[in-house]
Amino acid sequence: MADRSQHEELTELPDLSGFLREDPYLAPYQEDLCRRYQLFTERLSKLQEAEGSFDAFTRSYMSYGVQRQADNSLMFREWAPGAQALFLTGDFSKYTHGCTRTHTHTHTFLIASACMHIHTLTGQF
Repeated sequence: MADRSQHEELTELPDLSGFLREDPYLAPYQEDLCRRYQLFTERLSKLQEAEGSFDAFTRSYMSYGVQRQADNSLMFREWAPGAQALFLTGDFSKYTHGCTRTHTHTHTFLIASACMHIHTLTGQF
C-alpha cells in the first residue's frame, strides 16, 4: 500500500481529524481511507473527462441504450471500454452492421427507419 505522502502529491486529501475524533475506531484505517479517497477522485476525474461533468453522467440514460430519433430511426449507444468492435444483428430486419467507436469507448449504431419493418398494431419492431 502506498504511503500517505504519495496520495497527497496526487490529490489534496480532506482533513480527517474531526472525522476520526467522532469515530476513533476508524483511526487504524486512516491510510485505507486516504487510499480510497484517492481512487474515488481518480475515477471521478476520468468520468468528468469522458462525460463533461458528473451531472452529464447522471443524465446518460437519456442518450445511452436504444433511443428513437425524430425521423423514427433508432440510435443504439453503448459504453464498452474493452470492446474492439460491436455488431448489431437481428432477424427483425435482416440487418447486420458494425458500429462507430468514439474515443470515450462509446459505440454507436444508427438504424434508419427505412431498414426496419415496423409492426403498427403491436408497436414492436
